[in-house]
Amino acid sequence: MRKAERDIQDIEVLLNWLVQNDLRIDFEGYPEKPKQELLSGVRKLYQMHAAVRRLLETTLKAEDFALIND
Repeated sequence: MRKAERDIQDIEVLLNWLVQNDLRIDFEGYPEKPKQELLSGVRKLYQMHAAVRRLLETTLKAEDFALIND
């Protein structure tokens, strides 16, 4: 549980950094994992952790956000 909690905190720090630098998550930059698989994980994160929802809304491209928010 503590590890998962720290992982979420780390994700929140990284997402805040992206927001502060006006950057977006680029799923094509991860060739070792298919985009759909990555989006599936981000969808779960969005659904399970309200604290990162606003950050994901800001850091995902509109088309990617639409795919996780259906």
